[in-house]
Amino acid sequence: MKNSLYSMTGFGSSYIERAGIKFQIQLRCVNQKGLRVNVKSKFSIGVLEKTARELIAKNIKRGNVDLFIEYTRTELSPDSMINQKMAKIVVDTYRSLISQNNLKDEIAISDIIRFPGIFDKEMITEFTDEESEVLIESVNKALELANKMRLNEGRATAEVLLGHLSSIEKFVEFAEKRSPVVVNNTQLKIKDRLAELESHLQNHELDQAIIEREVMIFADRSDISEETDRLNNHIKQFRDTVCAGGEAGKKLEFIAQEMLRETNTIASKGSDAEILTAAIESKLAIEKIKEQVANIE
Repeated sequence: MKNSLYSMTGFGSSYIERAGIKFQIQLRCVNQKGLRVNVKSKFSIGVLEKTARELIAKNIKRGNVDLFIEYTRTELSPDSMINQKMAKIVVDTYRSLISQNNLKDEIAISDIIRFPGIFDKEMITEFTDEESEVLIESVNKALELANKMRLNEGRATAEVLLGHLSSIEKFVEFAEKRSPVVVNNTQLKIKDRLAELESHLQNHELDQAIIEREVMIFADRSDISEETDRLNNHIKQFRDTVCAGGEAGKKLEFIAQEMLRETNTIASKGSDAEILTAAIESKLAIEKIKEQVANIE
C-alpha cells in the first residue's frame, strides 16, 4: 500500500508550560461530510483562534473537529495580573459618563478594581510572541497525536475494506462462470415453451426463423457480461483508491454505490437461484464497505 487512508476519528492532547504561560489542549474529531472546526475556550484567545483553525485545516480535510484550549499564566507581574485593555475601557466609560452628564464625581481606583474581569488574568487575549508560539506548538502537538491515531485507524480500515472487496471479487468470478449456463438454460426453457405452444396449435407451424430470433433476444437479455465487466472495473478502481490513500472517502462511497448497482443488476438479469444466493453475500460485503467508508476522510 503506497499511502494510507485516514480515519475521521481521532484524539490528541498536549500540555506545554513555558514563557510564563501553561497551555492544555485537547483535539477530538469525528465523522462529518465536510470540515467543521469548533474552537472552544473558557476565555477568548483573540486572533490566535484564526491561526489554530488554519493549522487544523492544513492537517484535516474532512470531519467535525473540536479544539479545547485552556491556559493559565504561571508568572505574575503587575501587567499580567491586570487586564489592562479592560481597565482602559472601564476608565474611558466612566470619563464619558462624567463628561456627558456634567458630573463632578472623580474616578476612584476602587471603582475600577471592583469591575468583573479586571483581575482575571486569563481573560487577557493579547499574547506576546513567545506565548503565541507556545500555543501554536501545543496545537501542533495535539494535531500530531490525533493524526497518528487517524492514520493507524485508517490503515486498519483499509485492510478491512480490501477483505470485503475480495468477497465481491469471488461473486464476480462465480457469476462469470455461471453466466453461460444461465444463458443456455434460458434458451432451453424458451424452446420448450414454444414447442409446447406449437403442439397445441392445429394445422399451424411456427416460423423457425422467428423462433430462433426470439430465443436469441431473450437469451441476450439474460447475458450479464457487460455488468460483470463494469463490476470488475469498479473493484479495480476501489482497490487503487484504497492503495493510493489520502482524501479518498467520498470517492470510495461513490464506487461502493456503483458496485451495489451492478450487483443488483446481475442478480436481476441472471434470474438464477445460485447467482441470487451469491449476490446476497456480495451485497452484504458492499454494505459493510459503506459502513467503513463513512469514517474515511
